[in-house]
Formats: sequence, C-alpha cells, structure tokens
Amino acid sequence: MSGAAEASIQDTLNLASGRFDKITLEDRNLPQVAHARLLKPKDAEAAALVEAEFDKTRKIRQGVWDTLLGSDRGAEGVGADEESFRLTHPFSPAFMDTLVHVSSAHQRNRTGMKLMGQLLADHRAELRLADLIPVGDLYPLITAGGDKPFIDSLKVVFEAADKLYRTKLRPYLTA
Repeated sequence: MSGAAEASIQDTLNLASGRFDKITLEDRNLPQVAHARLLKPKDAEAAALVEAEFDKTRKIRQGVWDTLLGSDRGAEGVGADEESFRLTHPFSPAFMDTLVHVSSAHQRNRTGMKLMGQLLADHRAELRLADLIPVGDLYPLITAGGDKPFIDSLKVVFEAADKLYRTKLRPYLTA
C-alpha cells in the first residue's frame, strides 16, 4: 500500500475507534480462532483423517510430547493441553506460544494469523497431514519483506539478534 493510502485507512480507523466497543481476544483464544479461520477441515472425512494423524502424533515419546506442548518434563500446569494442540495441528502449542510472543512485537499488518496463513501457503506443496510446521520456519518469514518486522522500540534488538544469527549461529549450524 502506498503511504497516503495507508495513512487514510489509519485516519478512518482512528475516527471510528471511539464509536465501537473493543473486543479483546486473549492468547488462550488463539487455538479456537486459528482452527475456525485457517485449520478447519473441509468435511467430516477430512476431519477423521486429521484426527487419525493427530492420534499417531500423540504416541511419540513423552519428552518430545511435553516439548511440543511447551511444558518442561511433564510439569503440571505448564504449557498447553492436548485439545489446544488438536485445534492447531500442524502448529504445535510451542509454535503457537512463540507466535504469540513474536506477534505482540510486530506491527499491526503482521499478525499471527497472517504468519500462519503464509506458512501454510509456503508449505502447501510438501506439507503432509502428519507433519508439523517447525518453530524455526517463523524466522525467515518475519525477516523477509521490505517492511520493518518489529515496532520501533524492538527494532534495535531484532537487528542485533539477526546479525548474531547470520554471522555466528548460522555458520556454526551449517558447518
């Protein structure tokens, strides 16, 4: 969008902002919203296939399962529950937690739902029903594009982290 068009839209939103009540969606609503908007199976047959593959995923080693849920070695009350994972499959709760933290630092036009949709589109040729989208796939997505990925207050932190990744970590990992 051109700067003038974006400014016009922002002015319109600012004008209307006082006329409507705000609906605040909490992080815990994200699995339900993601399921309804992006991940809902197209029919009962597709839902049964997704359910069967999720049940296979559930049979992995307990330590791996706990990591996917975002919990630490079976600690009670930490991480997500199995139902949230079911709703967001092929995105693990650990992925969703990372997405929430990254999205809260993004500018308005780079929401978590938009990032999830982009990842699904990017992987549509090779993604299979039993696959999970890795958390690391977020990094190239948030660094791509011409717009600033983070709000101004975090831009310096992001640039330092990006430099560390490109100059130190990536060469070490690929060696």
